[in-house]
Amino acid sequence: MLGFQANDLLTGKVNYADMVHPQDLARVIKEVDFFTEKGVEHFTQEYRMLSPSGQLFWVDDKTTIERSDDGSVALYQGIIIDITDKKQAEIELEQSNTLIKNVINSTPDLIYAKNTDHQYILANNAFAHYLKQPVEFFIGKTDKQLGFSNEQINKFKIEEQEILNGNSIPISSCRTFYDDNKVVDASKFPLRKDNGEIEGIIYVGHDVTENIDNLIKISEQQKELTQTIDAIFDAVITINDLGLIQSCNRATGLMFGYSTEELIGKNVSLLMPDNVASQHDDYINNHLKTGENKIIGKGRELVGINKNQIEFPLLLTIAELPENLDERKRFVGVCHDLSKIKQHEKRLNRTQKMEALGQLTGGIAHDYNNVLGVILGYSDILKSQLQEQPALFDFVDQINQAGNRGAKLTRKLLSFSRQSPESSQESNLNNIVKNNKDVLRKTLLSVELRLNLNDDISQVDIDQNSFEDVLLNMAINAMHAMPEGGVLTLSTREVTLSKEQASSFNVHQGKYVQLSIEDNGSGMSQTVQDKIFEPFFSTKGEQGSGLGLSQVYGFMKSSLGAINVYSELGEGTRFSLYFPVVKTENKTENIDENINENLNVAGNETILVVDDEPQLRTLAQTILMEKGYRVLTAENGIEALDVLEKNAIDLLFSDIIMPKMNGYLLVEKAQKLYPTLKILLASGFQGDQVGNKIKLDEAIIEKPYDNNFLLSRVRNCLDKQNADIIEYHKQETKTNSNENTQKSAEILQVTRLLWTDEMSIDDGGILDTDHQFMCILLNRCQDLLTVEDFHQPLQEIITELVEYTQQHFAREELAMKRCHYPYTKNHCDVHQMIVKQLTQKLKSCSDKEILLWLCTEMCEWLIDHFIVMDKPLHKYIVKSRELEGNVLKAHVEGDDNDQ
Repeated sequence: MLGFQANDLLTGKVNYADMVHPQDLARVIKEVDFFTEKGVEHFTQEYRMLSPSGQLFWVDDKTTIERSDDGSVALYQGIIIDITDKKQAEIELEQSNTLIKNVINSTPDLIYAKNTDHQYILANNAFAHYLKQPVEFFIGKTDKQLGFSNEQINKFKIEEQEILNGNSIPISSCRTFYDDNKVVDASKFPLRKDNGEIEGIIYVGHDVTENIDNLIKISEQQKELTQTIDAIFDAVITINDLGLIQSCNRATGLMFGYSTEELIGKNVSLLMPDNVASQHDDYINNHLKTGENKIIGKGRELVGINKNQIEFPLLLTIAELPENLDERKRFVGVCHDLSKIKQHEKRLNRTQKMEALGQLTGGIAHDYNNVLGVILGYSDILKSQLQEQPALFDFVDQINQAGNRGAKLTRKLLSFSRQSPESSQESNLNNIVKNNKDVLRKTLLSVELRLNLNDDISQVDIDQNSFEDVLLNMAINAMHAMPEGGVLTLSTREVTLSKEQASSFNVHQGKYVQLSIEDNGSGMSQTVQDKIFEPFFSTKGEQGSGLGLSQVYGFMKSSLGAINVYSELGEGTRFSLYFPVVKTENKTENIDENINENLNVAGNETILVVDDEPQLRTLAQTILMEKGYRVLTAENGIEALDVLEKNAIDLLFSDIIMPKMNGYLLVEKAQKLYPTLKILLASGFQGDQVGNKIKLDEAIIEKPYDNNFLLSRVRNCLDKQNADIIEYHKQETKTNSNENTQKSAEILQVTRLLWTDEMSIDDGGILDTDHQFMCILLNRCQDLLTVEDFHQPLQEIITELVEYTQQHFAREELAMKRCHYPYTKNHCDVHQMIVKQLTQKLKSCSDKEILLWLCTEMCEWLIDHFIVMDKPLHKYIVKSRELEGNVLKAHVEGDDNDQ
């Protein structure tokens, strides 16, 4: 076996110990010594031996100890059997078992085995850890010994009996009996011997708790995403590269009229007209072939079509989605319905167009009024001086009559532009309609007039004469639309316009009285409806002036109302006029404009006439001086303030539309500086009255005015008992008597703001005017420091200050851009800072704190801002003006050279 000769062993040439494997030798000797000392006769050992060639053998050594009579060892007799093959098989089996054991203990799955007596014979580390016990704890134990309830044990036995009968049982995801918080997906199998006999049960379970939790989270996220997308007002549609709809939100059904089931799987071309769908497909196919993004990631307007085959405008934005499992490209489209936006844009364009026409018409009429004013004024003077020359008197009278006809025409134009001075008063529309029904019936001839007036309507603030003109004008239009007769119905009711409705009419939301004027005539096309309010547009040919409905439009705007038209060709037309109801706090007295012909119009008071038109200024001066008045003149508001400062003026008579400073701003400043000053304004074009809070002693005189009318109004204004003056003197007396008790230490530290020329940045232009007015507002705040009840006036000042400050900042920033001011950004940042600080104060401080802040910190900041930040702007503005002048001069010289 080992390759040695027996003689070598017998002679001692080869030592037996040399044949034993070195790693086993010590053990073998130790075991031999042990058995020898114990007096054992027979013993067996397994160890390794080495041949001279180095070959290893496993041997089974059965040793017998031969002893002498005295018990000492005589010899050892052994039989050595080669068990190398057997041992190698055992080693391989042990290695295999170790591998299997390591695999079972390394897997995260839960594994255990039971015998037919339902005792645990195997439990891996994962199962032991699951039940928080060591592996050895389970071996040999039953479920009862592990603490399971009888109900659970019976369930286990029923399952395991099924397994012992040769069946397998899958246990789908469920909460385990071992831990209710865990979910396990498991199976039980029969444990078989090599011969196939069943000797137990094997359980394999996989903990899917995390997977289930993730699925729940994904499901919740999917539900939330679906709810979010369904909450979007826009249609959200996903399609694949074939154009087939994969999903859509609730808004898609509302927008296009299809249910979700009707859309899924259909081609998206279903939602577009054929021509649009073809173009859309071309874009998508081109993107798939070339990757070119003509529409992907971009928004474009196109036409959609709903289930009823009605087309509507929409904005489509498309984005590409990640590929799904079938590796198809997908796209998501968001469709925004533009119907309301387009309607609003149409109304807005019409409004802006009408505003522009109104401004243009009003501006022309204003200049025309100035010309007419000179003609009528001097013709009146000539008439008074030509009483004894009838022929010349008649000539002048004809001039005067022609001027008056021109004045009527300009009044119509100014009514369209919403700038004619009106005398409005609280009125009941029903009463006016009833009072005019006889006139209307006589006018309508063969048309039947029906009234459907709701008695429960509020008062409205309108000019009654103008409203009667509107009624007659629209009745005549309706009659022309019904040449063969018909019915004209006038209806009234009170309505509440929502924010959306009011926005579409460009008015404030709230309560309105609606007057509907409806006929069953020929109706109008949409093209005609778009133009009916434009001046000089007429459907009557040479018979119409084209000013009727434009005058109605202007009247409604000046009444702060709105007009809407609905018409169908061959069906008829309905005009809806909306008048805001009068609020209790807005009620005012109507001013009687009747002239008392017996009034003595002469006087000796001092009057300041302000008008930028030299001829009108001279005319007014002439008319007034002839009646004994002392008259001073000024060309604009800034000159007027200078005259007021140097002279004692009884009455200020001013135009409204003037350069540098309009009449409203002049009056506001004058009233603050000179509370007892009488005010009278005249204009044919009132301009922008937004923010206008001045108080007038007399209603605005409409240009061109009659000489006697002017004299009467001046005399009335001078003679009128002014309650404001009496109240002013009372307040002065009260202030003086309580001065020591009203002023606090804080008030004594306040310094009034005084404008000086060194603060100027545009040489008396609009920016200087802004700065002066801001000083006035803050000085008004200082005046409130001695007033007990200052809440209401403070709120008015704050409103003005916020609006005016923002407007001024906008104008100043525009001026900086035009003159290329290098520090524009820093300057604008300061503007934003003060606006933010003012907003924070208004939100967080009391009225008293706001007032003190305005009178102290705000005043100091304003002066510093004028001197430190605004003053450097002056030279850039001057330089910019010089450059503009040089460019203009160069153009002129170039034209001269060309000639």
